Amino acid sequence: MNRSAPRSIDQYLSQLREELAGADSALIQDALYDAEEYLRAEVAAHPDKSESDVLELIASTYGAPDEVATAYRDTEVKVKAAMATPRGRRIYDTAILKVYYIGPTMIRIICARFARTLATLLASGVQLLPALDAVKGVVTNGLLKDAVEQSRESIREGHGMGQTLAHSGLFPPLLIEMIRVGERSGELERMLERVADNYEREVSHSLSQMTTVLEPVMTLAMAAVIVFMMLAVLMPIFQLNQLMQ
Repeated sequence: MNRSAPRSIDQYLSQLREELAGADSALIQDALYDAEEYLRAEVAAHPDKSESDVLELIASTYGAPDEVATAYRDTEVKVKAAMATPRGRRIYDTAILKVYYIGPTMIRIICARFARTLATLLASGVQLLPALDAVKGVVTNGLLKDAVEQSRESIREGHGMGQTLAHSGLFPPLLIEMIRVGERSGELERMLERVADNYEREVSHSLSQMTTVLEPVMTLAMAAVIVFMMLAVLMPIFQLNQLMQ
């Protein structure tokens, strides 16, 4: 469809949203948000040029809204295709566990779900092997899910669950020890309940800490943006004053 070149940021974004109509994925929505932030920052960084001139320069570099929309769709398709493959999913699952702070927090969340669900099933009279098979559904990380499946196979061969989970090197020591204590004492459900309570408290504390840290970071980021925009507006005025003197 032939369109007139956008003359303003709102017009550019309107055309871009129209081209991406029906694409509701988080990736596309994030891309639209980033595009708006980028366009406004570029206009603010070039106070000597009109908004339409800046948009024309951006369009010559990155393409018109329809070309940018096509690139966004291609990226979305590639990401989804990669995530749909076992190798792509495993790479993602491995990488996310190594991210500072996020990885350990995710492990605690998964362990809390695992322990709570398994304890509930065992307390309801479900045998351990069928319970483990059902619990795999709440383990969202592929590496941890594989460790649970290996534990299930190991139990079928006569080994303990705690021993197999320890060999994976992925589960926290507290969970392993509590499972071993539960297996020796015959009170596995109660031990799992206690470890689930503990991890839920830790997750709540971690999220509270994250929120506390993010608040000043976001404030500093907003301050930096405001200072940058003020400098972008005031610097040409100062330069003009110097030239006039």
